[in-house]
Order: sequence, then C-alpha cells, then structure tokens
Amino acid sequence: MTSNTKIYAIVAAFVGWASLLLQLILFLSDRTVTVAMALLRFFTYFTILTNLLAALLFTAFAVPRTRASWLTQPGTVTAVTAYMIVVALVFNTLLRGLLQLTGLNSVLNELLHVLLPMATLLFWLLFVPKSGLRWRSAFSWLLYPFAYILWVILVGALTRFYPYPFTDVTVLGYPRALTNGLVILVGFLAIFFLMIAVGRIRMNSSGSAH
Repeated sequence: MTSNTKIYAIVAAFVGWASLLLQLILFLSDRTVTVAMALLRFFTYFTILTNLLAALLFTAFAVPRTRASWLTQPGTVTAVTAYMIVVALVFNTLLRGLLQLTGLNSVLNELLHVLLPMATLLFWLLFVPKSGLRWRSAFSWLLYPFAYILWVILVGALTRFYPYPFTDVTVLGYPRALTNGLVILVGFLAIFFLMIAVGRIRMNSSGSAH
C-alpha cells in the first residue's frame, strides 16, 4: 500500500465516520418516536448502511494489518463502490428535492449522497488493483442489496415504516413495491458488470503499457 493510498483512506474514513455520527445525532434530536424506534429507522436507510460499509472499508485501508483484511480485497472494494454509486444515482434521480433541508442537514445530505460516493469511486479508480475481478462475482455481490430488501420488508411489516417512497408497501402494495425491488436488483447487476468491464479494460491497458 502506498502512502497516498493510506492518506486518502484516512481522510475518507474520517469524513465518513464524522458524517454518519453527526447525521445520527441530528436524526435522534429530530425524532418523534422512541430512541429505540429512531435507531431502527436510522439503520433502515440504504444510504446509512452503505456509507457505514464504505467507512469500514476506508478504515481497513487506513489501519495497517487490520483483521478485516477482506475489506481491502479488490472484489470487496468494487462491490462497495458499486453500492455507493447506487446511493448517488438513486438519490440524485429519484429523491433529490423531496425534502427541503437546511444547515448542517443539507451539508450532511450532500456528503453522504454525493461526495462520499464520488470519493469511493475515485479511490477504486486510482488505488485498487483490478486483477481479481470475475464476471461471476457480480451475482454474489447481489447478496447485500437482496438482504437489504428483506430487511426493509421485515421492518415495514413490523413497524409500517418504509425509508423510501418506492419501498412503501402501505401506498404501493406488495406487488408494486417488490417489482421496484426487482428493478433495482437488475440495476445493481448492470452496474456490477459495468465496473468489472471497466476494471478488466484498465487492467489490460496497464498490462499492455508494459
């Protein structure tokens, strides 16, 4: 690992953890339900869970000889980068403007939905080896978004809280909401394949340069 990689990871990890902590503090301060219910809702947002994954990933790169070395594997970094890309795409195409945020809430919103996804993508492009990427890996990377959909269904069934309009079963019904979930899974798969293709192209071009 180069010093540039470590410095980048340290800065990104700090920004990621600080953003998540501040967002949690604001979320709890604005709650209209119990602390336990607010915490449950907080960890039902894909944005929060995925930025948490990214913060853990950057921490693994920042801390040498960490036991979570699997987080620094090219396949893992590629998957987390794809998840963060989806965070940015979904927010900026479907959710931006639905809530009018001000002050620190607005800043954190941009950090979690724009800056940190861009930072993760840039990290992947600049510092992550592309040599272990396999097409079949895309299907195992679907486990996280699939598990998330199950998590939203479970929490929604128990509490009738749904984090996003396109997941709200109380408005859409299960057929429509599940169809939306299936469309999103297909979108994930397309992004996975695109990133693997980009990675293999970059790997081949680097090899031919030598």
